[in-house]
Amino acid sequence: MSTEKRDHLYEYVLYFWRKKWLLIGIPVVVALLAFGLSQVTSKGYHGEATFSTGKITLASLADPELLQANYSKEFGNKLTVEPMEKSKVKFTVDAKDKATADSILNKASAKYIKALQDNYSFRKKLTEEGLAGNKKMLAKATKTYNEIQPKLLTDGPNMPPEQYALLAEAVTKTEKLISDKNSSIIGSTYDLEEFEKPDVMKKDVSKQSNHAKANTIIGFVFALFLTILGLMLAKYMRDAREGRRHD
Repeated sequence: MSTEKRDHLYEYVLYFWRKKWLLIGIPVVVALLAFGLSQVTSKGYHGEATFSTGKITLASLADPELLQANYSKEFGNKLTVEPMEKSKVKFTVDAKDKATADSILNKASAKYIKALQDNYSFRKKLTEEGLAGNKKMLAKATKTYNEIQPKLLTDGPNMPPEQYALLAEAVTKTEKLISDKNSSIIGSTYDLEEFEKPDVMKKDVSKQSNHAKANTIIGFVFALFLTILGLMLAKYMRDAREGRRHD
């Protein structure tokens, strides 16, 4: 029994050795075809630009769907706006050649970062102006308070009731105004400290991977498997026909 198994194994080894050119040739041809097809079907170039938008609330600059609609009018379907985590936006570009990908990505990026920085400058200027105005009003209110509050304490008891009531009301309103302006100043100061200037975090264009190496290896292995399977089937059928002739 053991001798019979060795004979069968020897037959298969000898058979595959005789068909070695098929075993080598077919997988190599398929691998070359897979490599060539990968090169031919290459998708071209892929560009990405990632932006830090800061704490922007304007929908036309922060909402990916609105950005896609607006920028598609100028750059078509080659440009895609992808949603990211808060305060970040990504532009992607797919084109057949590098020059086109570079051109679209650079123009779209320049337009978007300018819009972001213009909005940032506008919001910061408003906050700074509001802070300066509140500081002036605080100084004026503080001066008024320092004048009327001591007068209320010293002259109040000798004033007519109506005059005293008016002065007391003025002191109360001035105290509230001072408190409100202090709160506004603290809020504006915090806002200015938290302002983040928009910037381009990353921008590059690279050739899209055609997976030529992986496709070549897969093609070779798959073709080798099918070739071995086909040769084994062919030998089995040939042995079966010869067996019937002997019978």
